[in-house]
Amino acid sequence: MILLVECDFVSRLFCANELLDEGYEVIESDNAIEARNMLSGRNDFDAIVADIDLTRAPGGLALVNYVYRHFPDVKILVHSAWVQGQAESEAMAADFLLKPHPAGALGHRMLSLLTSRPPTPTNFAALRADLSD
Repeated sequence: MILLVECDFVSRLFCANELLDEGYEVIESDNAIEARNMLSGRNDFDAIVADIDLTRAPGGLALVNYVYRHFPDVKILVHSAWVQGQAESEAMAADFLLKPHPAGALGHRMLSLLTSRPPTPTNFAALRADLSD
């Protein structure tokens, strides 16, 4: 099961369809608070795909930080047009996919992520984004 967190409806629809076409089960959210509640209420998520720049606070980096700290078995893929977000996501052992991506790239990256060993975080202390516990 994949949790897809994207505030832009068109982008979320495109990503969800791509993941569904690859055979993944997808649950969608358009904000970090709703996504956090979904994660807390279930234990069947294998991965999360999160945009960094969600329109409502807290943002995507705060959500990714929360998932990293509280759900260590959930793989994280940051999906963003913000190139500098790659360094931020690497700090939390998250994979990164630049938007916009070509068709098929998200499904390919998800397969790679789900079958790989977890990466090692590079500089977690430098990350300041946090959801209140």
